[in-house]
Amino acid sequence: MEKYTDQDIDDFILDQMGVEEHLAFCENLENDEELREKVALRQLIVEAERHLAEKEVRKIMEQKPQERLGVKRLRVASIIIAAALIGVVFMIGYSPKYSAQDIFREYYSIPMIERPRGGTALSMEDAVINNQIITHFENKEYKQVAAMYQEQWQEQLPTNVSSATLLYIAVSYIESDLPKQAIPVLSRVNDTDYTEEAKWLLLCAYLGVGDKEQAGSIAGEMAGNSLHYKEMAKEIQTKLKQRVWF
Repeated sequence: MEKYTDQDIDDFILDQMGVEEHLAFCENLENDEELREKVALRQLIVEAERHLAEKEVRKIMEQKPQERLGVKRLRVASIIIAAALIGVVFMIGYSPKYSAQDIFREYYSIPMIERPRGGTALSMEDAVINNQIITHFENKEYKQVAAMYQEQWQEQLPTNVSSATLLYIAVSYIESDLPKQAIPVLSRVNDTDYTEEAKWLLLCAYLGVGDKEQAGSIAGEMAGNSLHYKEMAKEIQTKLKQRVWF
């Protein structure tokens, strides 16, 4: 289990970690009771500091005007420090209620995808690859699908590969805990019959990598015009915006 310093914990609370660091920290947080206790303790300390700072500022602001004029330089410095502390604590304490990964785990689902057709335009070799991808997917062998795509088609994708096959590949990446790799695959889906499915998976992929900005943009679009995912998109959009005090 990775050991984290107090600075690491502060970076997590302040949301100053990179995406990969944040994901690793969250994973450790789920499995490390000691780390959870340290984070909870730090949050309690921050909340206590916020209350003390607010009390100090309120006490000074309630003084009569003439009393305020007589405040010594040390008192003025205390006001500045207290106000700054409130600002820092506000930044620390006013945190997103849900992480993008939490929302992903709650809402991600595989859409209905019609079994891809090989098509007559594929070469014999690509038709064989296409059929192998279909078979692996139907057997839930998602890692094999992702590996086959990387080895055979990632560099040079055949023009006539069906959008359904691309969705199979994207789902396989997500199911293999590689949502980042699913994003460029989904960008290649150009079949209007699968627009909604592609957008839904793209939304899930961005949630999976922790990109709230992109996820929020897609959720907002789908909340307005999606036929099948409208309500879920609205819920996701709401949860992305919700914040809470520690």
